[in-house]
Amino acid sequence: MDCVGSASHKTRIVILMSTAMVAAPGCLQSSLEFGGGSTGAVAANMAPDPSYTPSVGDRAVLLGSGVDAPSDQVPLLKDMTAFDKYERAVKAQTTSELADMEQESLLVRTPNGTRVSVLSLRDRTHIGDRYAAEVRVLDGPLKDKTAWTPATIITRLKQIETEH
Repeated sequence: MDCVGSASHKTRIVILMSTAMVAAPGCLQSSLEFGGGSTGAVAANMAPDPSYTPSVGDRAVLLGSGVDAPSDQVPLLKDMTAFDKYERAVKAQTTSELADMEQESLLVRTPNGTRVSVLSLRDRTHIGDRYAAEVRVLDGPLKDKTAWTPATIITRLKQIETEH
């Protein structure tokens, strides 16, 4: 059998392409409206707006820290089942489960500062999870991808006033 058409070869190609998409920095357009920078990084003169709460229809940025952004990358989950699985893995601090989710393409990561549009919100607190937000990525290598993410990492940035 020709290796080019084999399922394992195709799987390797998908994994390599997925890895490249996650590893490549986003090509974000500069926008003070959301606070995203041109490389997915947040500008030094921008900070999260503590009064902001995501709502359906909002345009905002993803900005995680700690377990949600261990290397300046924030999580995007394939569906609500993947979101719930992610939440359980984060609470249990099971990095192997998160790695398995990435291998299965249930979890991809995108740089902090990635701009999104909020499509819907779901209360998952009844099962011990956070609110989930369905978002559409507005730029970068995952542009137009629809995914779920913790609502706690969705924010708007505002310019910090500096003293002269």
